[in-house]
Order: sequence, then C-alpha cells, then structure tokens
Amino acid sequence: MAYHLGKYRTIEGKEYDLCSLTPTECKLFNWLREEYINADSWKDFQDRTARPIVEAAMKAAETRTGEKQFQWENYFLYKIRYDLLRNVGVRTGELKGELSDMIIEELKN
Repeated sequence: MAYHLGKYRTIEGKEYDLCSLTPTECKLFNWLREEYINADSWKDFQDRTARPIVEAAMKAAETRTGEKQFQWENYFLYKIRYDLLRNVGVRTGELKGELSDMIIEELKN
C-alpha cells in the first residue's frame, strides 16, 4: 500500500500541495519531518535543516530557470521548514503559541 502526502498548512493558513512534489522534494520533505520529530530544540532543528533546504532551493531554481540567483526564502520547502522550526519551538516550550496544522491529510492507495 503506497502513501501519498496530502497538504501542509502553516500557522498562517498557507497550504502547500505535497502530492505534486518531485521525488527529490519528497525525499527532502520526509527528511524534514524526521528532523522535526527528532529535534530536541529550536536551535538543533535550525542548525540541522537550514543549509540543506537553502541549497535545495538554489539547485531547484537553477534547474527550473537556469538562474543562479534566487530568493530562497520564497521556496515552498523553505517556508515549510520555517513553519516546522516554529513548531519545534512551541513543542519544546521555547516559543509560545499553537502548533500549525502541518499535514492535514495523508492518502493511502
């Protein structure tokens, strides 16, 4: 039975369709989820995930547009990572607030 990711919803209510991820993006997203689950602190998650996601954003931009300059802050996996970073802080008590919805559906085939 295969699993297909559904959507990710940030604390601001922005939704990202995870069904349309490329295989590389899917792998990165699943890695982010594992890092989120295993993170002991906000800083731990930040230190472990920031660089790989920025590098992935730059590579994706170069592949799609041929440009070497790209506002990586606009890359959807960076925005998801940023939301997960906030959620780590909330979960560990380092930040006040509520957790975002994160994955709002996961479909099985």
